[in-house]
Amino acid sequence: MAGWKQQMAETARKNRVEIVDAKLTRRDLFKMGLLTSSGFLVAKMGLSSRNATAGGSVVSPPTTPWLEEMPVPPVAKPMKMSDLPGPAPTQQCNTMMGERARPDGHQYWSLFDAENMDFYVNDNRATKASWHRELPLDDVWLFNGMFPGPRIHARVDRPVMMRFCNNLPSLADHKGYGRPTPTTHLHNGHTESESDGNPMDMIEDSGGGTTPLGGYWKDHLYLNKRAGFTDPKFGPLGDVRETMSTLWYHDHCLDFTSQNVYRGNAGVYYMFNEFDSGDENDSSPTAWKLPSGDFDVPLVFHDRVFDPRGRGYFDLFNLDGIIGDKMTVNGKIQPFMRVARRKYRFRAQNIGTSRFYNFFLSNGQSMIQMTHDGNFLPKPLMVRNFRIAVAQRVDVIIDFSKLASGTALYLVNCQEQKDGRGPTGKILPVALGTKVLKFIVDGTLDATDNSRIPTKFF
Repeated sequence: MAGWKQQMAETARKNRVEIVDAKLTRRDLFKMGLLTSSGFLVAKMGLSSRNATAGGSVVSPPTTPWLEEMPVPPVAKPMKMSDLPGPAPTQQCNTMMGERARPDGHQYWSLFDAENMDFYVNDNRATKASWHRELPLDDVWLFNGMFPGPRIHARVDRPVMMRFCNNLPSLADHKGYGRPTPTTHLHNGHTESESDGNPMDMIEDSGGGTTPLGGYWKDHLYLNKRAGFTDPKFGPLGDVRETMSTLWYHDHCLDFTSQNVYRGNAGVYYMFNEFDSGDENDSSPTAWKLPSGDFDVPLVFHDRVFDPRGRGYFDLFNLDGIIGDKMTVNGKIQPFMRVARRKYRFRAQNIGTSRFYNFFLSNGQSMIQMTHDGNFLPKPLMVRNFRIAVAQRVDVIIDFSKLASGTALYLVNCQEQKDGRGPTGKILPVALGTKVLKFIVDGTLDATDNSRIPTKFF
């Protein structure tokens, strides 16, 4: 009996890989009579999705950790409106020139000021990505061909106009997981509805190169004001308690958000202000002087699965939620990072579909937690660990100044989780956790540190 079950599980695993590899969509499977309305494969030999629990799930090929340095996405350079490709922004949707998916005009068009705002273009396109040098290049969808997408540094009360272009394969030509009809959401942003990336505001097709930007596009206006800015009691900048820090933008397509984000549709968006000014040398009396510049570092965590050939794999029949067996940081599997002997600000962000993290440092060192989910805490907290659920962000300060040059330590995930339904609630000992990122203390790096940790925030 055990041998029969093992054989069935192996057959199921191969069938699932072959179906995904054949780039069949759920709709294709419905037409072929192989998928039920509840999402299960029809019970034909080897096709039952229930066999996944009998060992049929895909396991990624082995990879060697700590081979590649963790990439740090550069800060995107803002444009002037005169440099913006395509037509000038308009209050109403410019359908004649290829703008789509904006049913309403910009609500705060009176605040549009081309001389006092920043412009960016995010081109959503098919790209080849290298998650690890021991794996082949993977077919992904990235903003401007990079992962994570362009790193935006915005400021309170300085609006941003973001032009999102759909240059993905056309819907008619697309096969496989994901849907090439993006709608982009600034997660945690205080954003007007027409620029918020409503799940139904999809750019329905790439346009086939028929517009001035190639594919169809949409302008998003981000006012970058705190909530309450229209309430006289808070003033024009809004409620200071609603000061945002670490945000991110991602695809929000109805029913396909997880698949499209898994495929790479995610970027980072950081908000600065009179307190968190982004300059540890700021002489302003209001400035907190948090670690800045090269010492303010994104950590985008994205767990993934790869098929036996080493290509990105999204199991369309896993209704519990996918958890990957490969941990990536900023697009690399288990990378390393050289750090100077000083304080760093790390903006940890979880974009995986179902995995939770609970991070500890391997040497038992404490960290300073400053934010949770984009908002500052009332005051900094000294913590031994920090937890991040799906889509959440946590800013922490790690001080490497007391560690000798050459010291190696690891960021370790100790959250036990066996499937996509959620963690078990058990926190593993650090020695049994999963090492996700290796820090190497390098005394030759510039260790000048003018940053500080304030006693309180708000």
